[in-house]
Amino acid sequence: MRAYNLTSWRKEKIAGIIAYGCWLGGKEYQDKKYQKGMPIAIVNGINDRGANHWREIDVKTLEKSNCTVKLFRHDNGYQVAPNYVTNEVINWLLKENKIDTR
Repeated sequence: MRAYNLTSWRKEKIAGIIAYGCWLGGKEYQDKKYQKGMPIAIVNGINDRGANHWREIDVKTLEKSNCTVKLFRHDNGYQVAPNYVTNEVINWLLKENKIDTR
């Protein structure tokens, strides 16, 4: 939640957000002005009911700010994603920011 909120008041361009099992924070956060054009990786466990409940609502809110949102799922519940998922997320963020790692 804090990473999203930082983008609503910081002026610097944010390269992206990795949101592990996270949502914007409920109804009162749907009307905030989030930074435009950020890539956002939502990383939720399949059984993380809290985060998954808000996923569609939050994606619609973030897309209003022209953010590119991609969901990365893993078999855990409310736990940190396995390393291979985090590697996929980082590779996606690098690609979205046009960073060549060769």
